[in-house]
Amino acid sequence: MVYKTAFYSFYLPVALAMRMARIPDSHPSPVSPSEFIKPFDVALSILLQIGEYFQIQDDFLDYHVPPELLGKIGTGTKAKYQRQFSDS
Repeated sequence: MVYKTAFYSFYLPVALAMRMARIPDSHPSPVSPSEFIKPFDVALSILLQIGEYFQIQDDFLDYHVPPELLGKIGTGTKAKYQRQFSDS
């Protein structure tokens, strides 16, 4: 899955809360009752983007900030990008 972190860190908690709140899978649009809104699809489209931005920021920090200052050791982000761009 391309957006693994975005899916399990952002979408799934919200989707679970929506299920617990009994949000329906679809309902008529208040603007145009002949059209239906799918709240889970809307949430997915928004939250995957937020998750992608989060992952980009996390990778940036792993690459540029020393582990002592960041408080965590990156998961090989710097080495991954160095290999990727040195092969070009």
